[in-house]
Amino acid sequence: MNMLIGTVAFWIKERANNTAVINGIYLISGILAGEIIPLSLIFQNNFNFLQFSPFAYFLHLPMQIYLGKYSLIETLNVFLGGIAWSLVFYCLAKIVFQAGLKKNESVGL
Repeated sequence: MNMLIGTVAFWIKERANNTAVINGIYLISGILAGEIIPLSLIFQNNFNFLQFSPFAYFLHLPMQIYLGKYSLIETLNVFLGGIAWSLVFYCLAKIVFQAGLKKNESVGL
């Protein structure tokens, strides 16, 4: 995911804007990962879909495993989900990186 965020530099020309966008992305991912607001509070109402987002695999789900709240099957599901999201982000990062290279190579940078 960090490589995907780093490719923002292909499309934002000014360094100040690049830093602001990246800091905003890190803040939003921190909220969605449960660093600022515990996800157990967010999951209660209409936001149950957030437990399947990749951000939950950063902190919330591994912490549930550490605290012993998950069984062996749920732990395996967390590991498989993390691997699946890693593959999705890897493919997405390669696509975005190639698109950025193609854009900058076409203008001679």
